[in-house]
Amino acid sequence: MNGKAEIGKGNMNNMVTNEKYISSTTRKISEVIMIIDGLSQNKYISSLNAAIESARVGEAERIFAVVASEVRLSK
Repeated sequence: MNGKAEIGKGNMNNMVTNEKYISSTTRKISEVIMIIDGLSQNKYISSLNAAIESARVGEAERIFAVVASEVRLSK
């Protein structure tokens, strides 16, 4: 019976070691996911900002075209 107890103890130690490894790995994966999430949010904000700036430039070009045509008509 003593031999089976030793085998059980060894198995239990292996299980504890594996659980610690899985826990550590899960923590690292979670950190990577948080970094990826942060990057994707930054990318979304950057693309939204680019769209807003593009719209502003487009509006400025239309205003400039109206002013230029008015100047041309006044001559």
